[in-house]
Amino acid sequence: MITELVESPNSRAKCRRCRKTIEKGEGRATSYEPSPFTGADEVRSYLHALCAVDVDAAGVAKVLARSSSAFAGRAAVEALVAARTKAIEAANDPAASGPSDALAVAPAADPTGRPRVRVFLAGSAFSLGNGPAFEFDLVAKLRTWRSPLREYQFVVQYTGEPDPPEDPSQPVIGAVFAPFADGKAMSNQRHKVSGWRARSLPTPILWIFARGAAVLPTDDEVLRWREFLESAGYSGDESSVCLARKVDAAALDALVAALDESIGAVAAPTEVAVATDAALATQIAALIAQGRAEAANDALLTALAVLRSSKKTGVVPEYQRSHVGGITRVTPEGRAALSEVAVAALSLDECLDSALSVLESGPAIDASAAIRAAIERFVSDPKRKLTKSFDRLIECAKKRAVPERAAPFMAALEASKTPARARSLAEAIVAAGATPIDARFVEWVDALEPNDKRRAELSATRAAVRRRAAKAQR
Repeated sequence: MITELVESPNSRAKCRRCRKTIEKGEGRATSYEPSPFTGADEVRSYLHALCAVDVDAAGVAKVLARSSSAFAGRAAVEALVAARTKAIEAANDPAASGPSDALAVAPAADPTGRPRVRVFLAGSAFSLGNGPAFEFDLVAKLRTWRSPLREYQFVVQYTGEPDPPEDPSQPVIGAVFAPFADGKAMSNQRHKVSGWRARSLPTPILWIFARGAAVLPTDDEVLRWREFLESAGYSGDESSVCLARKVDAAALDALVAALDESIGAVAAPTEVAVATDAALATQIAALIAQGRAEAANDALLTALAVLRSSKKTGVVPEYQRSHVGGITRVTPEGRAALSEVAVAALSLDECLDSALSVLESGPAIDASAAIRAAIERFVSDPKRKLTKSFDRLIECAKKRAVPERAAPFMAALEASKTPARARSLAEAIVAAGATPIDARFVEWVDALEPNDKRRAELSATRAAVRRRAAKAQR
């Protein structure tokens, strides 16, 4: 954070960004950054005034506004800050449509003229508190590193934290996904990478870290993470791979060399999601048709976030837009389209929970056939375990009064093993009303062994169903 802009009283300080001496009389910015060491004081550093604008234009603007300190080149710094601020505001205006003259701004560059660009960095290795994240802050001052071609500013994306504002002077041109080799691919990570694809960023670099006794990641581990990129919509074979055990100067040199080589050489994805509710529904439908269950599930979670956040006003809150592909509002037609693709997603086991949640959050729609088919899919295999997703299907069928639901309920009851689930299914059969299944239910309960706990659990329900069946026969 920039706290002061003054005329440098001597030539002893070095700029933390460009590592060159700040000469006496030049503008000098003082910055305080959090220490990577727990409990330590903030780290004080100095920057050239113009370097500080590239690092924190908003901070420099605040200091200039409250301070009248004179230093060489102040007018140039004020002009640059004004132009940069105008461009950033225009780039982040959700009401803006089409190109704007305000976006025309000189590109940021280091003192040698190399363009300053930004690169997203995410993955389990760079979660808060992990070793590579700690080493990175020690080695890469201000999270920047230079190659012969560019100065790279790494934007570390932590889950749940908003991204920094768009800055046309130093655009985001690439991404790095940095997992632990033996780590698990989480849905929030896949969602993050899918968001990169939606921005038309080229195939991310895979920066894979070994941990424990392993010297370097194995070929099988590399292949697994290439497949992860495939599930997020990229071509995993196009990704450059950097292997490492820790973050040091050599590892960063190898990473930026891979960025130099891949950016521009690998084309950005051509099928980019448009930031609308209808486009999201189309994308989910395509993923379901391709059988890409994991990617479809991630897209359904995005749809769920969109539906819930826009339920009252139809507008997605600004703080959440970067996490849902830039969608700003949801129309009634869009809500219906998302519910329809959720019905189709019930055909994929991996998507059951997210699809049911979307159906609960969207408008009423007839999902009877898909719900019955999903229940029957569970009970058709006697060796298949009935999971919590199955219980949610049953509850959904009860709430929606799915026609002819008693038959799949009875098939599920016959496949159930626990008294609690048997009682829940029996209650669902009772709630379905008088049906030909009543006699089959009574016979099944009577056939249970005397010491079977399900028999005792269902005795009261059996009596009620038997009375209802007898009444229907009169």
